[in-house]
Amino acid sequence: MARARSFALNIMRKNGVTNVAQALWNGALSLDHILAYKAI
Repeated sequence: MARARSFALNIMRKNGVTNVAQALWNGALSLDHILAYKAI
């Protein structure tokens, strides 16, 4: 589980996310936000 979390955080950082907590919240609310990341 820790590797999955680290993987997700690395994808967010690569996409220029500065507020990780907000990005996680937005991702929980909408799958479109998650699929919009370039590393996926």
